[in-house]
Amino acid sequence: MTETKSRIGFRELPPALKFVVVWTIILGLLRLWDFVVSISSINLADILVAVVYFNLASGLTHKQNSSRIWSIIFLVIGTLARFAFLASAFNDQFGFTFNFLAFDYDSSQMQTIIFLLSNIVLNTALLYILLRPSTKALFTPAPAPVLAPQEPE
Repeated sequence: MTETKSRIGFRELPPALKFVVVWTIILGLLRLWDFVVSISSINLADILVAVVYFNLASGLTHKQNSSRIWSIIFLVIGTLARFAFLASAFNDQFGFTFNFLAFDYDSSQMQTIIFLLSNIVLNTALLYILLRPSTKALFTPAPAPVLAPQEPE
């Protein structure tokens, strides 16, 4: 009997998809770090988001198409939110700045704009990687072999 499932793992992924998986793990680790830093005010949302990031990274590593689709959905929502933050940062009507809790650092308006623009570019690159036809083909199962009908003897 031949093995129908190809080897699955991080080493078998193309380099671009490895980048997406590593970035997703880094985002999960940052959320865990935010939870540890703000332990005095317990924020369970950080733990929940970290678990979601780790599950998405695991699903992408194991070539689950649902993880690819959920990653695309979260990237689109995140990119749209960053565009909204960018608009309010340019407007500066509300005195909008980022507070990086993990580093205990408040950014200036220009730093916020640069951070948001670079994050939008990164999200767009990740979306391109996940939406490429070659990546989509990687996540679709191989078609079952068609057996020729046997003639009765």
